[in-house]
Amino acid sequence: MALAASIAGIAIVTGLLWGVFPRQSLASAVVAHMAHEPDAWQQTEPVPAGDLQQVISSSGISIDAMLPEVTYASSCWFRGHYVPHLVVQTDTGPVTVMVLTRERVAAPTEFAEGGYRGVLVPAPRGALAVIARNAGDVEAVARRALAAVSYVD
Repeated sequence: MALAASIAGIAIVTGLLWGVFPRQSLASAVVAHMAHEPDAWQQTEPVPAGDLQQVISSSGISIDAMLPEVTYASSCWFRGHYVPHLVVQTDTGPVTVMVLTRERVAAPTEFAEGGYRGVLVPAPRGALAVIARNAGDVEAVARRALAAVSYVD
């Protein structure tokens, strides 16, 4: 009886703390991250292959040519670990792709927040976040990114 009461007490305290200190939604965290790197959208020259390779290889992924031209590549601190943050050029403008190997989404989830439009998609390891500031087809970029990203670990 005492054990059951203790477990119930822990569950209640955990629930209260979760309600008081909720974790920021993944979409909101991605949008907040974008605000910290406004220059990423301004780059128009392709990232040198060696620089791109350094960013992606440190994350345990590889990318093939199916991804549109990458004009920005950085390894960014995001929710407790470094993730690849890429900007690719499309016919409708720049689109960001973040490879989030430690995040999970159950199904593709579209969002519009803070002047951005995006989609979170499940990936073989974690998720991808694809974000645009325009009317770009984030779903098409997400499909191409899923096909282009391979996991090397």
